Amino acid sequence: MEKLNGMKAKVLNAQILRSVDALPLMSQSASKLMQVVANKEHSIQDIVKIVKYDPSLTIKILQVVNSAAYGLSEPITSVERAIPQLGDKIVFGLAMEECAAPVYRDPLEGYEGESGDLWKHSLLTAITARELAKVSINNVNPEEAYTAGLMHDLGKGILSQYMKGSAPGLLKAVESDTLHDYRAAEQFYYGTDHCAVGYHIAKHWNLPEALCEVIRHHHDPDNSKDEYKPLVYTVHLGDIMAMIGGAATGADAFMYEQDPKCEDYFSAGETELDCFMNEAFCEFQKIINAMSTE
Repeated sequence: MEKLNGMKAKVLNAQILRSVDALPLMSQSASKLMQVVANKEHSIQDIVKIVKYDPSLTIKILQVVNSAAYGLSEPITSVERAIPQLGDKIVFGLAMEECAAPVYRDPLEGYEGESGDLWKHSLLTAITARELAKVSINNVNPEEAYTAGLMHDLGKGILSQYMKGSAPGLLKAVESDTLHDYRAAEQFYYGTDHCAVGYHIAKHWNLPEALCEVIRHHHDPDNSKDEYKPLVYTVHLGDIMAMIGGAATGADAFMYEQDPKCEDYFSAGETELDCFMNEAFCEFQKIINAMSTE
């Protein structure tokens, strides 16, 4: 495949940015939940107060909690009882999936990924990043790591629409060592990449700067601002571990390099990381089973 010339790249980038601007703004419920979950002192009641005024989210939560995955002997009919059963992070994840459905649910045709692949990869990255935060030598907030992991690949949902049929060419360029990873191939052929597009989405949604940095630099964490490096490295490693765990987004699986400085940010060894991965995958599978209610 051929690299786009300067004019074509500019036109394409303008189209991509218009697609970002056309995305609905983050729902009020999701925005409030993000703020609440990031606060270590929050309570379940803080979550309930937000959810109970959102009918669509309430319905989704009741569907999930009453699914076979949770095996309850009696059905739950109120958010007051459902939310403690699910946990605040799952509730926030459900809110994100609802408000960002065009990003998370559509097939990633440009990556040869199926419908739901991006959501599954993001969810496993979030769970893994939360566990990694617990062994960060820089005291990374696990709740913030979870949220960042959930959002790190937002840009793929938009960029994929403009990359249909290009995966074989991008893969060939990376595998032949012409370009060092899939993100570099995106940049070379399209003049942008999923990190840059995701960053524009984050700005469009007025996300906190820490999350913007993760989305922008999760494949090059050493280029992030110093104050956010521990968080960015946490999601960077969580992203790679999620791919190893079998939740990838298509053709780009394993087409990214792990930053060699990762080991400077965590106190866990390889055996402990394997245990984290197993625990994260079990939790991930339970959530996926519970969410398969539609």
